[in-house]
Amino acid sequence: MGVDPDPATGRGRRLKGEAMEGLVERYFTLQGYPLRRNARVRGASGALHEVDILLETREGPVVVEVKNHSRPAPKEVVMKAYEVAQDIGARGAVVVSASGFTEGARRVAASLRVELLTLDDILSYIEAAGAGGRAVFLQARLGRGRLDSEASRRARRRLLLLRLERPEPLGCVYAPIYYLEGRVRLGEGRYRDVDAAFSAVTGLPLGASGGVVYEGAPKSSLLPPELAGEYRRLAGRRVARAEYVAEHGEAAWRRLERALRRLGLAATVQARPKVVEVIDDRPGLGELEEAASLLVAPKAGGPGRCALAEPRYSPGGVASLAERLYGLRARAARSIYAPVAAYRMRARDGTYRLLYLTAWTPRPLEFRPADPEAYLEPLAG
Repeated sequence: MGVDPDPATGRGRRLKGEAMEGLVERYFTLQGYPLRRNARVRGASGALHEVDILLETREGPVVVEVKNHSRPAPKEVVMKAYEVAQDIGARGAVVVSASGFTEGARRVAASLRVELLTLDDILSYIEAAGAGGRAVFLQARLGRGRLDSEASRRARRRLLLLRLERPEPLGCVYAPIYYLEGRVRLGEGRYRDVDAAFSAVTGLPLGASGGVVYEGAPKSSLLPPELAGEYRRLAGRRVARAEYVAEHGEAAWRRLERALRRLGLAATVQARPKVVEVIDDRPGLGELEEAASLLVAPKAGGPGRCALAEPRYSPGGVASLAERLYGLRARAARSIYAPVAAYRMRARDGTYRLLYLTAWTPRPLEFRPADPEAYLEPLAG
Protein backbone atom coordinates (compact mmCIF):
# COMPACT_ATOMS: atom_id res chain seq x y z
CA MET A 1 0.00 0.00 0.00
CA GLY A 2 1.45 3.36 -1.02
CA VAL A 3 1.42 6.60 0.94
CA ASP A 4 0.58 10.17 -0.03
CA PRO A 5 3.24 12.14 -1.93
CA ASP A 6 5.26 14.92 -0.40
CA PRO A 7 2.89 17.93 -0.45
CA ALA A 8 5.53 20.27 -1.84
CA THR A 9 6.93 18.24 -4.72
CA GLY A 10 5.22 14.87 -4.83
CA ARG A 11 8.67 13.29 -4.71
CA GLY A 12 10.49 11.12 -2.23
CA ARG A 13 7.61 8.80 -1.36
CA ARG A 14 5.46 6.32 -3.16
CA LEU A 15 2.04 7.36 -4.36
CA LYS A 16 -1.25 5.60 -3.95
CA GLY A 17 -2.39 4.02 -7.20
CA GLU A 18 -5.25 6.51 -7.67
CA ALA A 19 -2.98 9.49 -6.97
CA MET A 20 -0.37 8.33 -9.45
CA GLU A 21 -2.94 7.72 -12.17
CA GLY A 22 -4.25 11.23 -11.48
CA LEU A 23 -0.77 12.69 -12.02
CA VAL A 24 -0.35 10.74 -15.27
CA GLU A 25 -3.77 11.96 -16.41
CA ARG A 26 -2.76 15.54 -15.67
CA TYR A 27 0.53 15.06 -17.55
CA PHE A 28 -1.27 14.08 -20.75
CA THR A 29 -4.08 16.60 -20.27
CA LEU A 30 -1.50 19.40 -20.10
CA GLN A 31 -0.27 18.23 -23.49
CA GLY A 32 -3.74 18.64 -24.93
CA TYR A 33 -4.77 14.99 -25.25
CA PRO A 34 -8.40 13.91 -24.67
CA LEU A 35 -8.37 10.68 -22.65
CA ARG A 36 -10.38 8.09 -20.73
CA ARG A 37 -9.36 6.50 -17.44
CA ASN A 38 -9.99 2.83 -16.72
CA ALA A 39 -11.31 2.36 -20.24
CA ARG A 40 -12.79 -1.04 -21.06
CA VAL A 41 -12.09 -1.98 -24.67
CA ARG A 42 -12.77 -5.27 -26.47
CA GLY A 43 -9.98 -6.36 -28.76
CA ALA A 44 -9.98 -8.23 -32.07
CA SER A 45 -9.30 -11.45 -30.12
CA GLY A 46 -12.57 -11.05 -28.25
CA ALA A 47 -10.80 -10.31 -24.95
CA LEU A 48 -12.04 -7.35 -22.86
CA HIS A 49 -9.12 -5.18 -21.75
CA GLU A 50 -9.17 -2.59 -18.97
CA VAL A 51 -6.70 0.14 -19.88
CA ASP A 52 -5.46 2.49 -17.15
CA ILE A 53 -5.54 5.50 -19.51
CA LEU A 54 -6.55 5.55 -23.17
CA LEU A 55 -5.32 8.61 -25.09
CA GLU A 56 -7.14 9.89 -28.15
CA THR A 57 -4.64 11.29 -30.67
CA ARG A 58 -5.07 12.41 -34.26
CA GLU A 59 -3.30 9.24 -35.43
CA GLY A 60 -5.42 6.94 -33.26
CA PRO A 61 -5.69 5.71 -29.65
CA VAL A 62 -2.65 5.10 -27.42
CA VAL A 63 -2.61 2.66 -24.49
CA VAL A 64 -1.07 3.99 -21.25
CA GLU A 65 -0.30 1.50 -18.49
CA VAL A 66 0.59 2.88 -15.02
CA LYS A 67 2.68 0.73 -12.65
CA ASN A 68 3.12 1.82 -9.03
CA HIS A 69 5.47 -0.93 -7.81
CA SER A 70 8.39 -0.65 -5.42
CA ARG A 71 10.74 -2.36 -7.91
CA PRO A 72 11.64 -1.46 -11.51
CA ALA A 73 9.05 -2.65 -14.01
CA PRO A 74 10.19 -5.81 -15.87
CA LYS A 75 9.97 -6.59 -19.58
CA GLU A 76 6.72 -8.54 -19.11
CA VAL A 77 4.91 -5.28 -18.29
CA VAL A 78 6.15 -3.73 -21.52
CA MET A 79 5.20 -6.78 -23.57
CA LYS A 80 1.68 -6.84 -22.09
CA ALA A 81 1.09 -3.17 -22.90
CA TYR A 82 2.26 -3.78 -26.45
CA GLU A 83 0.00 -6.82 -26.87
CA VAL A 84 -3.05 -4.93 -25.57
CA ALA A 85 -2.34 -2.07 -27.97
CA GLN A 86 -2.05 -4.50 -30.88
CA ASP A 87 -5.27 -6.31 -29.94
CA ILE A 88 -7.40 -3.15 -29.75
CA GLY A 89 -5.84 -1.54 -32.83
CA ALA A 90 -4.07 1.28 -30.95
CA ARG A 91 -1.26 3.14 -32.66
CA GLY A 92 1.11 2.73 -29.73
CA ALA A 93 1.69 2.13 -26.03
CA VAL A 94 3.23 3.99 -23.10
CA VAL A 95 4.26 2.47 -19.77
CA VAL A 96 4.70 4.69 -16.72
CA SER A 97 6.59 3.24 -13.75
CA ALA A 98 7.05 4.77 -10.31
CA SER A 99 10.35 2.92 -9.82
CA GLY A 100 11.88 2.93 -13.29
CA PHE A 101 12.55 -0.07 -15.53
CA THR A 102 14.87 -3.04 -15.73
CA GLU A 103 17.46 -3.12 -18.50
CA GLY A 104 15.50 -5.93 -20.12
CA ALA A 105 12.35 -3.80 -20.14
CA ARG A 106 14.22 -0.97 -21.84
CA ARG A 107 15.60 -3.29 -24.54
CA VAL A 108 12.16 -4.75 -25.24
CA ALA A 109 10.59 -1.28 -25.30
CA ALA A 110 13.12 -0.09 -27.88
CA SER A 111 12.41 -3.14 -30.03
CA LEU A 112 8.60 -2.85 -29.80
CA ARG A 113 8.56 0.98 -29.90
CA VAL A 114 6.85 1.27 -26.55
CA GLU A 115 7.54 4.57 -24.79
CA LEU A 116 8.75 4.44 -21.17
CA LEU A 117 8.17 7.21 -18.62
CA THR A 118 9.16 7.40 -14.96
CA LEU A 119 7.34 9.20 -12.16
CA ASP A 120 10.12 11.82 -12.13
CA ASP A 121 9.49 12.50 -15.85
CA ILE A 122 5.81 13.09 -15.08
CA LEU A 123 6.43 15.33 -12.05
CA SER A 124 9.13 17.40 -13.77
CA TYR A 125 6.81 18.21 -16.65
CA ILE A 126 3.83 19.07 -14.43
CA GLU A 127 5.93 21.30 -12.18
CA ALA A 128 7.47 23.13 -15.15
CA ALA A 129 4.13 23.55 -16.93
CA GLY A 130 2.57 25.01 -13.81
CA ALA A 131 5.56 27.12 -12.84
CA GLY A 132 3.67 30.41 -13.31
CA GLY A 133 5.45 32.74 -10.88
CA ARG A 134 8.62 30.65 -11.16
CA ALA A 135 9.10 31.60 -14.80
CA VAL A 136 12.68 32.53 -15.72
CA PHE A 137 13.30 36.10 -16.88
CA LEU A 138 16.47 36.44 -18.93
CA GLN A 139 18.62 39.37 -17.97
CA ALA A 140 19.23 42.06 -20.59
CA ARG A 141 22.90 42.07 -21.56
CA LEU A 142 22.81 44.95 -24.05
CA GLY A 143 22.29 48.60 -23.18
CA ARG A 144 20.18 51.16 -25.00
CA GLY A 145 23.17 52.72 -26.79
CA ARG A 146 24.33 49.42 -28.28
CA LEU A 147 20.81 48.54 -29.43
CA ASP A 148 20.16 52.00 -30.91
CA SER A 149 23.41 51.73 -32.86
CA GLU A 150 22.41 48.33 -34.22
CA ALA A 151 18.95 49.60 -35.23
CA SER A 152 20.58 52.49 -37.09
CA ARG A 153 22.93 50.05 -38.84
CA ARG A 154 19.95 47.99 -40.00
CA ALA A 155 18.11 50.96 -41.52
CA ARG A 156 17.54 50.58 -45.24
CA ARG A 157 19.86 52.69 -47.40
CA ARG A 158 20.26 53.74 -51.00
CA LEU A 159 23.66 53.25 -52.57
CA LEU A 160 24.87 52.13 -49.13
CA LEU A 161 25.00 55.77 -47.97
CA LEU A 162 21.64 57.58 -47.97
CA ARG A 163 19.58 56.31 -45.04
CA LEU A 164 15.96 55.77 -46.06
CA GLU A 165 14.66 54.93 -42.57
CA ARG A 166 14.85 56.58 -39.14
CA PRO A 167 14.76 54.25 -36.09
CA GLU A 168 12.31 55.30 -33.37
CA PRO A 169 12.87 53.41 -30.07
CA LEU A 170 9.60 52.02 -28.68
CA GLY A 171 10.92 50.28 -25.58
CA CYS A 172 11.65 46.80 -24.30
CA VAL A 173 9.21 43.91 -24.21
CA TYR A 174 9.51 40.40 -22.77
CA ALA A 175 8.78 37.69 -25.33
CA PRO A 176 7.22 34.64 -23.59
CA ILE A 177 8.81 31.38 -24.71
CA TYR A 178 8.41 27.73 -23.73
CA TYR A 179 11.70 25.84 -23.55
CA LEU A 180 11.06 22.16 -24.27
CA GLU A 181 13.43 19.33 -23.46
CA GLY A 182 12.62 16.01 -25.11
CA ARG A 183 13.57 13.49 -27.73
CA VAL A 184 12.78 12.70 -31.34
CA ARG A 185 12.66 9.14 -32.65
CA LEU A 186 14.93 8.88 -35.70
CA GLY A 187 14.26 5.26 -36.60
CA GLU A 188 14.37 1.72 -35.28
CA GLY A 189 15.58 2.04 -31.70
CA ARG A 190 17.34 5.36 -32.39
CA TYR A 191 16.49 8.63 -30.62
CA ARG A 192 17.92 12.12 -30.52
CA ASP A 193 17.66 14.38 -27.47
CA VAL A 194 16.49 17.79 -28.62
CA ASP A 195 15.97 21.12 -26.85
CA ALA A 196 13.59 23.47 -28.63
CA ALA A 197 11.91 26.82 -28.01
CA PHE A 198 8.36 27.71 -29.01
CA SER A 199 6.70 31.12 -28.90
CA ALA A 200 3.94 31.34 -26.30
CA VAL A 201 2.36 34.15 -28.36
CA THR A 202 2.05 32.43 -31.75
CA GLY A 203 2.67 28.81 -30.76
CA LEU A 204 5.31 28.55 -33.50
CA PRO A 205 8.80 27.06 -33.13
CA LEU A 206 11.76 29.42 -32.86
CA GLY A 207 14.56 28.87 -35.35
CA ALA A 208 17.90 30.63 -35.74
CA SER A 209 19.72 31.28 -38.98
CA GLY A 210 21.97 34.02 -40.34
CA GLY A 211 21.83 36.30 -37.30
CA VAL A 212 18.03 36.12 -37.07
CA VAL A 213 15.84 34.46 -34.45
CA TYR A 214 12.51 33.88 -36.14
CA GLU A 215 9.14 32.42 -35.29
CA GLY A 216 8.06 29.81 -37.82
CA ALA A 217 10.68 29.91 -40.57
CA PRO A 218 13.00 32.37 -42.37
CA LYS A 219 10.85 32.61 -45.50
CA SER A 220 7.35 32.44 -44.07
CA SER A 221 8.22 35.03 -41.40
CA LEU A 222 8.64 37.53 -44.27
CA LEU A 223 5.00 37.19 -45.30
CA PRO A 224 2.75 40.21 -44.66
CA PRO A 225 1.01 39.81 -41.28
CA GLU A 226 -2.41 39.54 -42.91
CA LEU A 227 -1.22 36.50 -44.93
CA ALA A 228 0.84 34.80 -42.20
CA GLY A 229 -2.16 33.19 -40.54
CA GLU A 230 -3.49 31.90 -43.85
CA TYR A 231 -0.09 30.43 -44.67
CA ARG A 232 0.07 28.59 -41.34
CA ARG A 233 -3.39 27.15 -42.05
CA LEU A 234 -2.38 25.87 -45.50
CA ALA A 235 1.32 24.94 -45.01
CA GLY A 236 2.04 21.40 -46.17
CA ARG A 237 -1.29 21.10 -48.03
CA ARG A 238 -2.29 21.03 -51.68
CA VAL A 239 -4.80 23.74 -52.53
CA ALA A 240 -7.15 23.67 -55.53
CA ARG A 241 -7.44 27.14 -57.03
CA ALA A 242 -11.14 26.73 -57.90
CA GLU A 243 -12.08 25.75 -54.35
CA TYR A 244 -10.09 28.59 -52.80
CA VAL A 245 -11.56 31.17 -55.20
CA ALA A 246 -15.07 29.92 -54.52
CA GLU A 247 -14.57 30.47 -50.78
CA HIS A 248 -12.36 33.57 -50.65
CA GLY A 249 -12.55 35.24 -54.07
CA GLU A 250 -10.19 35.69 -57.01
CA ALA A 251 -8.36 38.71 -55.57
CA ALA A 252 -7.49 36.83 -52.35
CA TRP A 253 -6.14 33.89 -54.37
CA ARG A 254 -3.94 36.09 -56.55
CA ARG A 255 -2.54 37.97 -53.60
CA LEU A 256 -1.77 34.81 -51.63
CA GLU A 257 -0.24 32.94 -54.58
CA ARG A 258 1.89 35.93 -55.60
CA ALA A 259 3.26 36.34 -52.06
CA LEU A 260 4.00 32.62 -51.67
CA ARG A 261 5.71 32.31 -55.07
CA ARG A 262 7.84 35.37 -54.40
CA LEU A 263 9.26 33.57 -51.35
CA GLY A 264 9.45 30.14 -52.98
CA LEU A 265 6.66 28.75 -50.81
CA ALA A 266 4.32 27.58 -53.58
CA ALA A 267 4.72 25.06 -56.38
CA THR A 268 2.23 24.03 -59.07
CA VAL A 269 1.55 20.29 -58.91
CA GLN A 270 -1.28 20.24 -61.44
CA ALA A 271 -1.95 22.72 -64.25
CA ARG A 272 -5.61 22.04 -65.13
CA PRO A 273 -7.51 22.29 -62.91
CA LYS A 274 -4.83 24.23 -61.08
CA VAL A 275 -3.53 22.75 -57.82
CA VAL A 276 -0.76 24.43 -55.83
CA GLU A 277 1.29 22.88 -53.04
CA VAL A 278 1.94 25.28 -50.15
CA ILE A 279 5.45 24.36 -49.02
CA ASP A 280 5.96 23.79 -45.29
CA ASP A 281 8.96 25.92 -44.39
CA ARG A 282 9.29 25.09 -40.70
CA PRO A 283 12.82 25.10 -39.25
CA GLY A 284 14.82 21.88 -39.06
CA LEU A 285 16.10 20.28 -35.87
CA GLY A 286 19.46 22.04 -36.17
CA GLU A 287 17.80 25.46 -36.36
CA LEU A 288 15.59 24.57 -33.39
CA GLU A 289 18.60 23.61 -31.28
CA GLU A 290 20.52 26.75 -32.27
CA ALA A 291 17.60 28.98 -31.23
CA ALA A 292 17.20 27.09 -27.95
CA SER A 293 20.92 27.48 -27.19
CA LEU A 294 20.55 31.27 -27.35
CA LEU A 295 18.32 31.13 -24.28
CA VAL A 296 21.22 29.97 -22.10
CA ALA A 297 22.10 33.36 -20.62
CA PRO A 298 22.41 35.17 -17.26
CA LYS A 299 19.07 35.07 -15.46
CA ALA A 300 17.39 37.60 -13.21
CA GLY A 301 15.26 36.66 -10.24
CA GLY A 302 12.12 38.34 -11.55
CA PRO A 303 10.66 40.72 -14.13
CA GLY A 304 12.73 43.75 -15.03
CA ARG A 305 11.55 47.03 -16.50
CA CYS A 306 10.35 45.58 -19.80
CA ALA A 307 6.68 45.37 -20.76
CA LEU A 308 5.23 41.88 -20.71
CA ALA A 309 3.71 40.20 -23.78
CA GLU A 310 0.93 37.87 -22.68
CA PRO A 311 1.13 34.15 -23.59
CA ARG A 312 -1.68 32.97 -25.84
CA TYR A 313 -0.74 29.27 -25.78
CA SER A 314 -0.42 26.90 -22.85
CA PRO A 315 2.68 24.72 -22.32
CA GLY A 316 0.54 21.66 -23.04
CA GLY A 317 -0.77 23.07 -26.31
CA VAL A 318 2.76 23.91 -27.47
CA ALA A 319 4.08 20.47 -26.43
CA SER A 320 1.27 18.84 -28.41
CA LEU A 321 2.17 20.95 -31.45
CA ALA A 322 5.84 20.03 -31.08
CA GLU A 323 4.92 16.36 -31.23
CA ARG A 324 2.72 16.81 -34.30
CA LEU A 325 5.32 18.87 -36.20
CA TYR A 326 8.53 17.09 -35.20
CA GLY A 327 7.64 13.96 -33.29
CA LEU A 328 9.23 15.69 -30.29
CA ARG A 329 7.98 14.18 -27.03
CA ALA A 330 8.67 16.77 -24.34
CA ARG A 331 9.65 15.55 -20.89
CA ALA A 332 9.98 19.08 -19.49
CA ALA A 333 8.68 22.53 -20.42
CA ARG A 334 9.96 25.73 -18.83
CA SER A 335 8.49 29.23 -19.13
CA ILE A 336 11.14 31.75 -20.17
CA TYR A 337 10.76 35.48 -20.82
CA ALA A 338 13.37 36.97 -23.15
CA PRO A 339 13.83 40.77 -23.47
CA VAL A 340 13.69 42.27 -26.96
CA ALA A 341 14.04 45.93 -27.95
CA ALA A 342 11.37 47.28 -30.30
CA TYR A 343 11.90 49.96 -32.95
CA ARG A 344 9.65 51.64 -35.47
CA MET A 345 11.71 52.04 -38.64
CA ARG A 346 9.99 55.05 -40.20
CA ALA A 347 10.50 55.79 -43.91
CA ARG A 348 10.51 59.24 -45.49
CA ASP A 349 6.95 58.81 -46.78
CA GLY A 350 5.63 58.16 -43.26
CA THR A 351 5.25 54.40 -43.60
CA TYR A 352 7.11 52.16 -41.19
CA ARG A 353 8.10 48.62 -40.35
CA LEU A 354 8.74 47.12 -36.93
CA LEU A 355 12.21 45.91 -35.96
CA TYR A 356 12.90 43.80 -32.86
CA LEU A 357 16.41 43.11 -31.54
CA THR A 358 17.42 40.53 -28.93
CA ALA A 359 18.68 42.20 -25.76
CA TRP A 360 19.64 39.04 -23.85
CA THR A 361 22.32 37.82 -26.29
CA PRO A 362 25.99 38.95 -26.25
CA ARG A 363 25.40 40.77 -29.55
CA PRO A 364 22.10 42.03 -30.96
CA LEU A 365 20.29 39.68 -33.31
CA GLU A 366 17.08 40.38 -35.18
CA PHE A 367 14.02 38.82 -33.56
CA ARG A 368 11.44 38.29 -36.29
CA PRO A 369 7.97 37.51 -34.88
CA ALA A 370 5.25 35.96 -37.01
CA ASP A 371 2.87 38.55 -35.52
CA PRO A 372 4.93 41.73 -34.94
CA GLU A 373 1.93 43.76 -33.76
CA ALA A 374 1.34 41.35 -30.87
CA TYR A 375 4.62 42.45 -29.27
CA LEU A 376 3.73 46.10 -29.82
CA GLU A 377 0.47 45.88 -27.82
CA PRO A 378 2.02 45.84 -24.30
CA LEU A 379 4.26 48.80 -25.22
CA ALA A 380 1.26 50.80 -26.42
CA GLY A 381 -0.51 50.03 -23.13
